[in-house]
Amino acid sequence: VTLRQWHDSVVGLWTPMAHASGFLIGENGLVATNQRVLGTATAVEVQISPAVKVAATVLVADAARDVAVLWINPAAVSSVRPVPLGCADSKPSVTDGQKVFAIQAPLLQEKGPTSGTVSQLGAHAFVSDLALSSGGAGGPVFNPSGAVIGLTSVDERATERGGKSRVVRIDDVCEVVSAAEPKMKTAAAPNPTHLPVEPARVFPVEALERATQTRAGSLNPYQISSSDFDVSLMTPVHTYGA
Repeated sequence: VTLRQWHDSVVGLWTPMAHASGFLIGENGLVATNQRVLGTATAVEVQISPAVKVAATVLVADAARDVAVLWINPAAVSSVRPVPLGCADSKPSVTDGQKVFAIQAPLLQEKGPTSGTVSQLGAHAFVSDLALSSGGAGGPVFNPSGAVIGLTSVDERATERGGKSRVVRIDDVCEVVSAAEPKMKTAAAPNPTHLPVEPARVFPVEALERATQTRAGSLNPYQISSSDFDVSLMTPVHTYGA
């Protein structure tokens, strides 16, 4: 299966508490992901590329099916090809021992594919040995023919199963998407404003060294006290000096 064509369709998701993966499923800006990784978050930021991040509206977060559908401004993904779910077609079968492939956008790493083998089939999900990095859950899963058969999920029992991953079946994904689409008519339109992103260019080491040597005063972090917290602020110069 060739996954390169869907590389740009997979996005990184940020909530106040977690990082996850998701994937564009429509030209209207709909994004599918895993509900467990989002939890109860109502504020989600979608990292489309290293230079583009936008806010998303949570249309549906279905805990029973373990699928969430977000809505971002379509203009932000006008050049991105959505991953076809094939909800109107007959669903591809999944068999024990079958090879599967996934794409993830893990925390602090490049997007990339991973592969595994199906085991422990269930009505709504199956288990595989897909190796997901931190923040990699929520991306699409494909069969060897390139058809989408589900999305990756976090699994609280992963350590008991030797790091195996849970995959939500495409049937449940399609049901949640179907419930989300009508809500676009009444939900607040997603904000098109681009959000700040991490700079692609790191500080030159030579510049940090010069700044550390010539800086007057202490290299200790700036400290702020409040009634409930002690806050320390560190700049790149502080970090290098430490």
